[in-house]
Amino acid sequence: MREIIPAEMRRQCRQKYGFKCVICGIPHYQIHHIEEYAIVKEHKLENLVPLCPNHHEMLHKGSLSKQFLLDKIKNFDSKGWTASQELMLKPLKIILGNNEISEFTGASIICNFLGELYMTLKKTENDDFLINFIAKRKGKTVFSIIDNELSHTSDIWDVEVSGTSYILREKARDILLNLTLNKNDAVIVYAKIDIGLNNKIVLDDRGISFGNNVYICNNTISKSQGGVIVLDKSINKCGTAARGYDQSQIDIRGAKAKRCDIAFYDCMRCRECEIEECQIGFYWELKKLKIWDN
Repeated sequence: MREIIPAEMRRQCRQKYGFKCVICGIPHYQIHHIEEYAIVKEHKLENLVPLCPNHHEMLHKGSLSKQFLLDKIKNFDSKGWTASQELMLKPLKIILGNNEISEFTGASIICNFLGELYMTLKKTENDDFLINFIAKRKGKTVFSIIDNELSHTSDIWDVEVSGTSYILREKARDILLNLTLNKNDAVIVYAKIDIGLNNKIVLDDRGISFGNNVYICNNTISKSQGGVIVLDKSINKCGTAARGYDQSQIDIRGAKAKRCDIAFYDCMRCRECEIEECQIGFYWELKKLKIWDN
């Protein structure tokens, strides 16, 4: 019975080759034994290499030779960014933590956390979607999707491709980003976002939290131009009448907001709320988060 490659050895292999296929450089790969496992009957780091599914299959079928692979390995540059990989996505919804955004407008800002995590979705004339997504670490971009072209840096502790998910880790059990890209269903975003305060903004299965507080949980946003926004500025449009719920309100459950400029402005702990046809679903000023930073 074939033994499974140890998880740490797989990570070391990914990191050694810059988290990309050694032949084409795209960031979607499987682990390949240079000398066949059936012959060596063991796993060693020096005998492992990441290959995209296409080149992995070609090597196993004999369409590419082992010498061709060895030449690629010899001249391979693991530094820098991966080659771009085209995504074919038509998502029905975006899930931030456990908050759902759907029925997108022509151009939607799904989220913007001070530019450290930023996502937009634009509908084309053919009813396809162009996704733009940026994730940063310490102010430097480490992962991006530009008009459906995905790539990421090699300057990180680990990037694991698991099914349709891309998982970026800063160290063991410390996930910076977990992005699941289901072709015709949901794009799911889990992340830890450093905005320069004591606490990080966390997107996970509890919702979107900051410090010890769950700020938004199990809410839905539909037919709206903006989802969840954190910026270092105040927005004054038409006064509080243009806002569904304003700064003083805490622990809001099951509320409904429709056709507002901003549905929830600097509100804490919003659960199971419904937002429809608004300019922005949730908005926080950085100065408010600084007050809550503990």
